[in-house]
Amino acid sequence: MARAFAHHLKRRTILSKRDVILLVGECVEGQAMWYVYMLKCADGAIYTGITDNVERRFEEHVSGKGGHYTNYNRVNEVLYREPFESRTDAERRETQIKRWSHAKKLALAKGNKKFLRKLSISRD
Repeated sequence: MARAFAHHLKRRTILSKRDVILLVGECVEGQAMWYVYMLKCADGAIYTGITDNVERRFEEHVSGKGGHYTNYNRVNEVLYREPFESRTDAERRETQIKRWSHAKKLALAKGNKKFLRKLSISRD
């Protein structure tokens, strides 16, 4: 389908509504997903990062080829993963989560929305 689309562009042919729908569907299906993930480390810390393949990245952390922090602090398990359509969106969420307290990260990982809301209330 992508070749057909390129062919249409070269010839400057107007695409039919059906072609556009098929192309949009193909782009979404073929698009790589990005994930924010949280790992529990042996020292009790929670490591947060992004990747396009959580299982592969976990294995990299376990084998010592992951992040600098996890080279010195063994990872035990994947606590949480959240999918995003773009790397930019995943990076924004990662930045947000990294500013959170340990308790708030655990509440997110456990899906405890009530406690998460309580921890989100400003203390100012």
